[in-house]
Amino acid sequence: MVHTRIARLGLVATLALAGCVTGGDGSSDLRATVAESSTSTLPTTTTSTVPPTTTSTTTTTTTIPAPRELTIEVEPVAASLEVTDATGSAYVGPAPFTGPVAGAVELVVKAPGFETETIVLGAEETSVTPWLDKSGQVLDKLLEFDTGPAPKQVAFRPGHDELWVTLLAGRGFEVYDPASGRQTAAVDLPKAGSVEVIFNRTGTRAYISQMETASVYEIDAETKEVLRQISTGGVWTKVMVLSPDEQTLWASNWVSNDV
Repeated sequence: MVHTRIARLGLVATLALAGCVTGGDGSSDLRATVAESSTSTLPTTTTSTVPPTTTSTTTTTTTIPAPRELTIEVEPVAASLEVTDATGSAYVGPAPFTGPVAGAVELVVKAPGFETETIVLGAEETSVTPWLDKSGQVLDKLLEFDTGPAPKQVAFRPGHDELWVTLLAGRGFEVYDPASGRQTAAVDLPKAGSVEVIFNRTGTRAYISQMETASVYEIDAETKEVLRQISTGGVWTKVMVLSPDEQTLWASNWVSNDV
């Protein structure tokens, strides 16, 4: 009884297996299925690696000078101001102005009928008084430059692009290019500074007075060399005039009241 049941079970198992293998055309279908399964391409997984981004921050520290009080008075008085300091703070309004500012200051001054003036003030300046030029006038400021101490007189050398400047508190005189303001010569005179300067017609000779020594110096205008020192015999020699024939030099003495 036991053996028969086992045989039947074995037969069922065999038939089931045969059905799976033979099953009509099933064997071909199975082989095809297995073949397809064995050659199937697995899905591809792409992995992207993104490097971490590092952001570098640079911190710049700007030091603004301590505030100071600035006073601005303008001629003409009916002018308007634009005042901007180093912090970017600005004042826009009528003149005059008195108030706190920091660092360098840019000042724009405007008035109807006048030329607009733009001025840059240093970080230490505490007052300024701009004078506006009228629009359309013949004279207008083209150049500004520094000289030695206490410039007393300026004179153009005839026939040459030279501007001579006498120095009352200096040691002589200086020569500049009038177009650029560039210094081209600086000459020391004995003992003291200089007061007035005049030239002959051709600009080959210059005559410079010196109050402290009551003297007039004759200068070779080309080489800037002192040719001679002429004593006037007075006290504090100042203004001079060269005669039309250039043979006589007249010199006035301030303190002794003579010529």
